[in-house]
Amino acid sequence: MRYALYCIVFIAILMTPHQTQAATLFEDNFDDGDLTGWTVSWNFQWANSQLPCMNGSQPALWQVLLQRLGIIINSPGCLTEIIPDHFRIPENQNYTFEFDMTMPESMHMDRAYLPRFIVPGSTFSIKVVDNKIYSEKPVPGGSAIYPFIPNGTYHISNDMYANGRIVVRVDGQTVLDFMDTPPLLTGSPTIGFRASVGADSHSVVWFDNVVIKTLDETITLPVPYLSQRGEAWKSQEYDRASIWAGTKNTIERWGCALTSAVMILRYHGLSMLPDNQILDPSTLNTWLTHQPDGYIGDGYLNWLALTRLSKQIADVHPERSALEFTWKTYSSENITQELKNQRPTIVAVPGHFVVARGTQTDPNIFTAYDPFWSDKTTLSAQDNPQSLRTFTPSHTDLSYILVVHDTQTQVLFSGNQPFNEDVFSENHLQDDLESTPHDQELVFHLVQKPASGEYPITIEPSRSEHPFFAVYAYDVSGTVQPFTDIQNSGMIQQNFLLHYDNQVSSETLLKKIVNPQTLLELIEALRTSRDIKTAYVCYTLRTVAGYIQNASDDIELRNRYLILFSYHMRRLSPSITEKGKQQLEMILRELKE
Repeated sequence: MRYALYCIVFIAILMTPHQTQAATLFEDNFDDGDLTGWTVSWNFQWANSQLPCMNGSQPALWQVLLQRLGIIINSPGCLTEIIPDHFRIPENQNYTFEFDMTMPESMHMDRAYLPRFIVPGSTFSIKVVDNKIYSEKPVPGGSAIYPFIPNGTYHISNDMYANGRIVVRVDGQTVLDFMDTPPLLTGSPTIGFRASVGADSHSVVWFDNVVIKTLDETITLPVPYLSQRGEAWKSQEYDRASIWAGTKNTIERWGCALTSAVMILRYHGLSMLPDNQILDPSTLNTWLTHQPDGYIGDGYLNWLALTRLSKQIADVHPERSALEFTWKTYSSENITQELKNQRPTIVAVPGHFVVARGTQTDPNIFTAYDPFWSDKTTLSAQDNPQSLRTFTPSHTDLSYILVVHDTQTQVLFSGNQPFNEDVFSENHLQDDLESTPHDQELVFHLVQKPASGEYPITIEPSRSEHPFFAVYAYDVSGTVQPFTDIQNSGMIQQNFLLHYDNQVSSETLLKKIVNPQTLLELIEALRTSRDIKTAYVCYTLRTVAGYIQNASDDIELRNRYLILFSYHMRRLSPSITEKGKQQLEMILRELKE
């Protein structure tokens, strides 16, 4: 018999030098052949609660047969439950409950289990019927389809969190991940199994290899520590920061994201660049500055460029994997799941980035590396963490579309194909030596694994003093086609059409949609902003623009009116500001193309 009841003694068993195993609270594989340690908590018929479930003419009994716990029911409608005897889990304990479940004969039977049991009638149950697994409590997200087959045996695990989160896996595949809703069960729970019949009077089910463990394991991943203040690189210019930061332009001041990225790449075994240089903050910074997408705007490290670099390194060293990038919102559950999957993650805190590399017994505190402050070794809610930058080993698809713009400009991104879009603002870059932020802030629209096709992009009018707009298209190999020389007038709505090819990035095109109506709208906007100073000038230019619009099908006549418009612009230039002339000339050039 391998049945064991642990009086909630948390014993850390060393698994590897980097991870401690969760404490086992309870287990039973039923090798003893009897029901020692188990008790029937409920057994009644719906029509008469004084009668038990039946198996023909005899009461249906929970039994251990062939070293499995189970029951056979042939009865009027009834329900029966069995739970461990004298075993309870501390009320606020996070735990996992796992077992093997065999469902003979047919999937069209009532079978259920109780990952949280307080008293009879106060339980949380999950039911398996046909090809569905679902919570019997009406919880949003508490239902899923799974291809169960009759006579199959499935390993089912349930992560039960004190905050109400429930994660269910079947044979290692996550099928449910949801939050329980009030009223929540309170008290010290145990677990159990349920069998019942209703309209169908027959049910049979077997359970085996029951294990309950605490989820409060601690993990420490072997991430190598590097500091942005390292002597070999701290004085090197970060990006081309002398343009936007003057003499205060070094990796020591601005290199937290850069150095965090090196730690992640090295952890995944990507320690050499494709040309066999050692990967460190200096060499990675140099590599990024020579890429068309390495840095965006004023020094924002482009995480997608790192996916291409990882692919290039993996091509040279086939034993390594490329890395897929994903942006995630911050939550203790998200970061814990990454660490459980052996993936350290980069965490954005205000003005800074750190690397989370381990868990602690408090589920809201993590072991971390800070690339600037080497003595800061934890991350908690007090640090105001905001979001995650995660990297997953992959041999598949590194395609993305990335649209970036300043925070004062609204950009709408759509497509003819369904896609999932993450929209997030990056922190203000901060000088870590002086704790002073840089004034540029950008918004990122990230689409992972987009289908080939057309994607309309609309830029709404904006009064941004520092307009910024760029598009980066990545194919499956991570090769990029950048569109960074796009002039954003800010005066009127601008429309673009991205013709995206996820197989060959060089085939991707970005076309600005310009027509005479665009010119008319710009004239009105310039008059409103007083960049066209008089009503007469506005009337004259608007009249000629109307001629251009009416002649749009006659190319020769349209070109004559375009020349006429340019003539009036020169003639009336004293009444048009330099900004206005630049905007009008830009639209004229685009109309002539």
